[in-house]
Amino acid sequence: MTKKLLQEGKTVYAVVRDEKKITDLSKLGELVPIEIDLENISGLHGELQGEKIDVFYHLANHARYPEDNQNYVAQLLNTKYCCDALTEAVNINCNKFILVGTSYQYQKNSNGNDKEHRKCSIYGAARHSAQLLCETIAQNNGMHFNTILLTNCYGVGDYSLRSTNRIISTFLSGESPNLIEGNNKHDWVYIDDLINGLVTVAAQGKNFQDYYVGHRQLKTFKKIIEDVRDVINPSIELNFGTYNDSSYIDYSLIDLDALYNDTGFECKSNFQDSILKTAEWVKALNL
Repeated sequence: MTKKLLQEGKTVYAVVRDEKKITDLSKLGELVPIEIDLENISGLHGELQGEKIDVFYHLANHARYPEDNQNYVAQLLNTKYCCDALTEAVNINCNKFILVGTSYQYQKNSNGNDKEHRKCSIYGAARHSAQLLCETIAQNNGMHFNTILLTNCYGVGDYSLRSTNRIISTFLSGESPNLIEGNNKHDWVYIDDLINGLVTVAAQGKNFQDYYVGHRQLKTFKKIIEDVRDVINPSIELNFGTYNDSSYIDYSLIDLDALYNDTGFECKSNFQDSILKTAEWVKALNL
């Protein structure tokens, strides 16, 4: 997203822990790094006094993924830092605040014992709490506010060992992966679509509207993995049902059409091309 905004001629104030890690981005445009960690985010307004900021994106995560997903202490701190960041946006008279949330806010157990979402995910519950608190702070201060719900993003530039990269790496090596049954709805969103969605919400999003950035028509996890396999290595056998499908995102609780209805945004990346590009990236990283 930083690359896209810089290439469009925007000035980007990048709040980072270590500005040395983004020196390559400074070649693309007017980048102003601000070295500060989340524990001290309440001092941000002192660094930005007098600057005119249109949009404040909060994507930072204090907790480790996935180790801290069920760590309530780490997730409560995450919630606090979301509120701190919004308070700083208010202090610098920013026009809009975009809180990046997660589809895990609508996670359910597959055993059917929980009739409400979030009871199986401390991470999801904490992000939902952050949204409620931030909405209150924004409302009390007249701040334009949106929450963006992200799901399974993949693509070139992802150095992580999340499931998308692991599965693609397995296909590249010719192995047959052991998988969940995979009959619940799922989504893989290419990074270019995600970035365009983030920018679209800032430009056209309606105040206090939640937006899911992803596909409007979803496939099952099983179908997505079969499609990825067919692009990379069609001969591989897939071992669905090896593991229990213990939880899932209840997409029926998410308005998948809100962003399209309000802005006309849709994911436009070609699936086969994006998988091939990502596979080349994963292969080069030797994950």
